[in-house]
Amino acid sequence: MKKKRFKFSTDRAIGLFAILLSLGTLMVFIYQTNLIRKQQYAAAMPYLNIGTYRVGSPNLQIIVENKGVGPAFVDEVYISFNGKIFDESPSTFLKRKADEIDSIRQITFSDIHPGLLISPGEEIMLFEVNNSTSTGEDLHQLFFDDQAQIHITYKSLYEESWLIKSKSLAPEPLED
Repeated sequence: MKKKRFKFSTDRAIGLFAILLSLGTLMVFIYQTNLIRKQQYAAAMPYLNIGTYRVGSPNLQIIVENKGVGPAFVDEVYISFNGKIFDESPSTFLKRKADEIDSIRQITFSDIHPGLLISPGEEIMLFEVNNSTSTGEDLHQLFFDDQAQIHITYKSLYEESWLIKSKSLAPEPLED
């Protein structure tokens, strides 16, 4: 029996080239779609920061600021202190601790709670000390030097989650 020999023709070459070109185009589309998705996520990324202003002055401020380009949806707020977790806002924790720390007075405060939306560029002043260097030093020491630490978990529009702590420089991404 005689085997058929494969004949190479220009029609087959053009067909093969068209298939390869289609596969290449498909790969480019998949890559572009992935880039667009990453760009969308980055365009809606919140970036919370817990910071202090005027440390060492009689008017210390502790703020939460959204330095990102997307809104942050606060999911959870709690305080860790001496290895224990306190499921309460920083102001509630401070009110309880104020009995133990005599010099804490002359403070203005705001609350941060789950469900709060922090828009891009928005600042929430957690605490502001009014004309008392010693109170400012005690407050700074409590949340940034001692064992107490503010924890805030938040989400983006795309349900990505992060955790920011008062003693950390940047948010940590959380796995779902």
